[in-house]
Amino acid sequence: MKQYFYAVIFVLLLFFNSTLQARERTEKTLIDPKISNSTRNLSLTQNRDMALGFTLDLLPIAMSAMSEEFGMTGQIWVGIEPIRLRLVGGSFSLPNWIAAQNGFEDKSTTVGAVIVDYVFGSHFDEWWIGTGFEYWQNTIGHEKAPGQQAEWSNVVWTIGGGYIWRVYGNFYIEPWVAGHVTMNSPDVTLAGKTYDPFPIMGEISLKIGWFIDI
Repeated sequence: MKQYFYAVIFVLLLFFNSTLQARERTEKTLIDPKISNSTRNLSLTQNRDMALGFTLDLLPIAMSAMSEEFGMTGQIWVGIEPIRLRLVGGSFSLPNWIAAQNGFEDKSTTVGAVIVDYVFGSHFDEWWIGTGFEYWQNTIGHEKAPGQQAEWSNVVWTIGGGYIWRVYGNFYIEPWVAGHVTMNSPDVTLAGKTYDPFPIMGEISLKIGWFIDI
């Protein structure tokens, strides 16, 4: 888990560094009087909008509430149009009518993810499609083993898309869908029973968010 976290931070720092260097080169081109007008005009056309955004996913909150637990998944993202790099983290619980099988119950998951999106709109809005990898740390209990839990982790490939609707300024609402494919299948046993997680899962949700132009 620590190696995964450090890798995510390293990728994010590389992305920040490259975007700042690109912005510095553009600003230098615009203010340097020795640069010709044609070069300056070319730099203007190549200058892309940048943003720093924050998003809250409402589905984990709702699912956890149904389980009488607290859960939340948030995102922070950096974008250079038309690309966004998203860092996702959070935890949530699933109601037993979704996750329970063969006496298993009270499933909870902690998630970390890095996802890259392509946004089709003019300013980090409208349709988008994205893909990336997630790390899931899971726990589950069993009705015949009170107080005990089985734990396991998954590496997950994800692909999804949605629509970003900027309702006021840079505040937006974002309905979206995604598919998740687990890349490993560990044995999960408790109370002499085996739990079989779904290898492929779908998700549909609604997010709210806001971003700052930088």
